[in-house]
Amino acid sequence: MMGNFDETDDIIAEKAHLLPAWFCPHMLAKNGHYAMLLQGGATVAVRRILQIHQDDSSRIWLDVEMMSMADAEVYLGDGGAQSRPIIAAVGDQHKASINANMVMIAYELGDRLTYNMS
Repeated sequence: MMGNFDETDDIIAEKAHLLPAWFCPHMLAKNGHYAMLLQGGATVAVRRILQIHQDDSSRIWLDVEMMSMADAEVYLGDGGAQSRPIIAAVGDQHKASINANMVMIAYELGDRLTYNMS
């Protein structure tokens, strides 16, 4: 079963029950700056969810458009301070598929990362 969420709101509603309440409609509806913390501690920097698939084993896969590494470092830092690896796009390839079961936390990022120098 495969849903393309670039097409209609009906398809979004059909798959919305597969993921947390705000997750699906919000991240599908608009480009933004989101983070997905995966099991194991890596953070994926995401612009939006493109599609949601459910495979024959009932696993849910998220096709995402990742942020560039330069943008990810602006919004998430370089990972060094928190010793947390960041997964983002390098070069022209920004698409990835993520096993939704591996996502521990998904959240919208605020404005660009700022540092308090005092």
